[in-house]
Amino acid sequence: MTLYAEFSLPTEALPFHPILSAASDVRIELVRVIPTGPDVFPYFRVSGADEDLVVDVLANHDAFESVHVLGDDDGGTLFQSRWTAVGDEVLAGFARLDIALLSATGTADGWTFKCRVPTRDCLSAFQAYCESHEIQLELRQLRRLRGEQTKSEGLTDAQRETLLLAFHRGYFDVPREASLDSLAEEFGISRQAVADRLRRGYRNLVRRVLIEP
Repeated sequence: MTLYAEFSLPTEALPFHPILSAASDVRIELVRVIPTGPDVFPYFRVSGADEDLVVDVLANHDAFESVHVLGDDDGGTLFQSRWTAVGDEVLAGFARLDIALLSATGTADGWTFKCRVPTRDCLSAFQAYCESHEIQLELRQLRRLRGEQTKSEGLTDAQRETLLLAFHRGYFDVPREASLDSLAEEFGISRQAVADRLRRGYRNLVRRVLIEP
């Protein structure tokens, strides 16, 4: 039985608190691209805050090894970061307990985390984990998913991750900023495997979006 859960956390739960406190309209979205890497969320998108302020504040925070500006993205600025264990307790809990984090959005009012949880036992384990790490977590919504779609727009997890990485690395840009070889190196798979994932991903997206609306 898969569950949909929605949690709220205070702004202090993640190391972005100084950014969220800078202005009332600041919004931060964590972007999950490659769940197998050392960071659960190597990318985040910020709107309503100066990008230099974001880098200055976070680059000097113990929770980050590095923070880099990637550029404009969907109405905000996309950043790439590398976390340390100091700031990774909340996010590491999701990865360690097999909870699929669908979205994570922070504002001046706090964080909202939307998740897919495989079992109630897993949910209880995550709540216990947060309690043991003194993370203030409030369960705001919980419901059972009936006949849930486990693939986004007909994509497998591997296809989705590959398409997202290709997008953020500039594979689809003109001129192209990434190659199949560079993508393959990041995934640790062959060039042909990356090409196959992209081709099948294109096919599934076209079928689901254009053929079967």
